[in-house]
Amino acid sequence: MGLARWQHQQADATFNEEALQGEQQLLEQQTQVWREQHFAAQRHCHHAAERYEQACAALLQAREARQAMANHPVLTRLMDNEPDLIPLSNETVQILIRARTELERQLLELRAQQGEEARVLEALRVRSLLPPTRDVAAVCQLLEEAGLACWSGWEHVAQQLPRSAARPFIERAPELVQGVLVRDQDLERARRVLLATSAALETPVVVAARQQAFSVDPGQEPEGRFLVGPTSDAHFDADAGAREAVVRELRLERLQAEQVQVERERQTLREALDQLETYLQRHPPGFFEAREAEVTAHRAAQQAAQDHLSDLSAEQHQRQARLQELSLQLEACRQAAEAARQHRQRLETHLERHGDERQERELEDSVHQDERQAQALEQQADHNDERARTAEGQARHLLDLARHLERVPPPPNMKHAPCRIWSRAPFLLPPKMSKPVGAAPPAV
Repeated sequence: MGLARWQHQQADATFNEEALQGEQQLLEQQTQVWREQHFAAQRHCHHAAERYEQACAALLQAREARQAMANHPVLTRLMDNEPDLIPLSNETVQILIRARTELERQLLELRAQQGEEARVLEALRVRSLLPPTRDVAAVCQLLEEAGLACWSGWEHVAQQLPRSAARPFIERAPELVQGVLVRDQDLERARRVLLATSAALETPVVVAARQQAFSVDPGQEPEGRFLVGPTSDAHFDADAGAREAVVRELRLERLQAEQVQVERERQTLREALDQLETYLQRHPPGFFEAREAEVTAHRAAQQAAQDHLSDLSAEQHQRQARLQELSLQLEACRQAAEAARQHRQRLETHLERHGDERQERELEDSVHQDERQAQALEQQADHNDERARTAEGQARHLLDLARHLERVPPPPNMKHAPCRIWSRAPFLLPPKMSKPVGAAPPAV
């Protein structure tokens, strides 16, 4: 019966060891699969974090571009004039386009005025008189090319009239002053030449025989009309022309400075318009809502990837704990199987020698008794060691006390020599108990 019991225990231990090894192999296989899943989860989490960071960076960049565009000086001035206007919209683009068109129109006018001022200054520098209008100059040029002598009305006033009679003549015949004079016999020929050429004129130009200019009576008062201007006498007075030249130079400088300012404003407006159009192309309506939704989605995906990675780590942590527990259980099973095998071999050896089951039981009982005695002896040895350490501590204390008393000088009235207590101290120490080595069970 004892042999059968040990055989049964050995078989149970072996069975449990095999079962634990099978579970251990399964957990190791799961660990290998987990490594692959964990690597894939880490990579997915890394990619999710990158996409989330890229989406956040793109949204931040778009917001900075929107803020920079809204703070543009051109749009700021526009919002001051149009407080209800949405600054970053197609309506703003149309307003800026109209403003740019207006600035370009102003530039054209300024260039035309500068051209006219330059023409006037050139005439003042050459002749010291203001030139006739462009249309009058064009008519004179056509007539001169046809071989006809002609004069502008201002030239007649400057050449034929004294300064005192110039103003009365202008008041009586302003149309002649603003027109062209030809010789009396050339009037019809001048008509044919001008009608044949179809000159492009912006204002009406009176072409008259020069005799009419000489027949004007300066003393006759005009009826039903009056004349205003010209302000300056520079059309017929050289001294006034010199003064007019200074004024015209200043006016030309002012026009040039104004042109530079308008061109600068136009350039700034053009840049703002280009930037706004580019911004609206890159950020159409609903752009920021879509980007914010994208950031939210990437953040949720990143959180889900991190949660999945955490779940995998927790699962592996439990698996590792179970593997450690299995290692301990396997070791215990191996020790139990080895102990059962040794007991079985001893019993088998005994049975081969004696073949008595009663002796087998007695031997088994003896083995158990020896084990109990060995445990009792070990406990007694521990107890003796504790007592020995206690006695040794007391002896050291008494020895220290004796040495202290020996160093203290005796009283003057003491006649006997001090007692050397420390000399007997070594005999106070009890023999040190040593822990016996665990007794082996008696041999069968």
